[in-house]
Amino acid sequence: MATRPDALAAAEAVAAAQARVKFARLGWVRLLGILDATSGRASGHEFGPAIRFTVPLFNRNQGGIARAEAELERAVRNQQTVAYQIILDVQRSYLQYRQTCAELEVLRTKVRPEVEAAIRRAQAAYQEGNVTIFIVLETTRQLLDNLLREAVLTADLRRFWAELERSVGKRLAAPPAYPDRPAPAGSKTDPPPFPGPGPAPNGDRNPADERRTR
Repeated sequence: MATRPDALAAAEAVAAAQARVKFARLGWVRLLGILDATSGRASGHEFGPAIRFTVPLFNRNQGGIARAEAELERAVRNQQTVAYQIILDVQRSYLQYRQTCAELEVLRTKVRPEVEAAIRRAQAAYQEGNVTIFIVLETTRQLLDNLLREAVLTADLRRFWAELERSVGKRLAAPPAYPDRPAPAGSKTDPPPFPGPGPAPNGDRNPADERRTR
């Protein structure tokens, strides 16, 4: 917490309140030195020193002391509130970062390979004429959605890491390289090439084949 500006400000406020309490407890002391040279026996202008001070019989600055102690208690409680807020900010930012890391890991290692495998199966089935083109388009759309979600999570990782650094109050070591880590083996960041048309399913002729035969 020594690096957070609000924590440092709260600590300085407590130190100032403690100094005011010490001063209030000695505020009743009144010491006045007097040097009078307007009277005397020899020439009428002799120095006559004197001292004037307050005797604390009924007033020892109880009101000022009570006010200073109240301000000190408020400063201490505000410092505790700031400390709890810092702890909450750090824990929340860290948990958000860890959760986003886990989600991105699942997306890259489990979801994307399955989507790419489904695209390959759909392309092979389309080339053999077992499915329509809409199946290939649908699986390709799922891959595009996967890539979009990965980009959003990468941006969230950077944002949560920046929030964590703000919560701590200083720059931290480099985070795990989730945003820049290469994709798993065999995966691609771009959609697979669109397959050439094959025989239409159910024994029907493909329109593209008809155009080629004409």
